[in-house]
Amino acid sequence: MAKKRKPVKKRELFNFNTAVILLAVIVIAVILKALLMPLNSLSLQEGQKANLEDDATILLNKLTGSHEEVGLLESNELMEDKIRVLADMGYNRVKAIIGIKNDFCIYFEDITGSIVKVDGISTGIGSGNIYINGQPCS
Repeated sequence: MAKKRKPVKKRELFNFNTAVILLAVIVIAVILKALLMPLNSLSLQEGQKANLEDDATILLNKLTGSHEEVGLLESNELMEDKIRVLADMGYNRVKAIIGIKNDFCIYFEDITGSIVKVDGISTGIGSGNIYINGQPCS
């Protein structure tokens, strides 16, 4: 009599249980990444904010200080001719003289917050990537 052989079970590497476990691991990874992502982007934004604040301070100090090339004040008065000279220098030259990395826009407001236009100068002096009241800075 011939011996009956037991049917050999094939080992499945990928079955329903494995698929459910893999799906659960993927879902957990996505959730963890989503929870951790805002923390990373928040710290990056805080770093960028600090850089912008530093650049704003440098810009303000150079414009209101005694810096000959970009200083706009004389005897604590804003000088229109100095504003025109600054505008004529061009954005990249002003940025290099001031020594800041980020884009900027220099514009003037009156006491009510309305933009004051200096003759021959559009909205402001600076990057066209910055908009003031819907208008590009330069």
